[in-house]
Amino acid sequence: MRIESTTNPVKSHRGKILGYKAHYRNLGTYPEEPTKAEAEAKLAPMVQFRCEQESASVKVVALRGYVCVFTYSLEGWVETRMVQAGFEGTLQSSSSSQQTIAEAVDSFRYHVAQLTWDGSLNIPNYVPEAKHREFQAWAEFQLRYKTATNQGMTDGAAREWACDHLNPYEAGPSDPSTSEN
Repeated sequence: MRIESTTNPVKSHRGKILGYKAHYRNLGTYPEEPTKAEAEAKLAPMVQFRCEQESASVKVVALRGYVCVFTYSLEGWVETRMVQAGFEGTLQSSSSSQQTIAEAVDSFRYHVAQLTWDGSLNIPNYVPEAKHREFQAWAEFQLRYKTATNQGMTDGAAREWACDHLNPYEAGPSDPSTSEN
């Protein structure tokens, strides 16, 4: 198997070449090898393993009209591709991150909860428990923002007012149009 790799010398603190390391993307041989050819030969099975094993891991999650496909890239990153039902398979979003697939699935679930939010403070049962507090804060911000815009604030003023967690979710005794923010 021939791959396009980079081979760099490994030098001592005095500049003497001790060996070589071959690199392909984020993969590298370790420990260094005595010759360039040996370093490249050691790298080839690592790349082949990534191609055949890790990138073959695929997880598909469907939730509330959204489908997301999770795979490992050759570099070891988790790639996600999300589509929405009814849009004839049009890709809605695509991303790559250094998460595990399980962490990426949790992020997907949280994102779908935001996209399908019902306007209440109820946390959907599919939101991971570790993200409950984050979702609650997000929903409170959205409600404060809605309250501020309903009172006639401009977008910037409404955002600023909504960022203050002491402001109410709904217009009440503390009218946002009279606030000094």
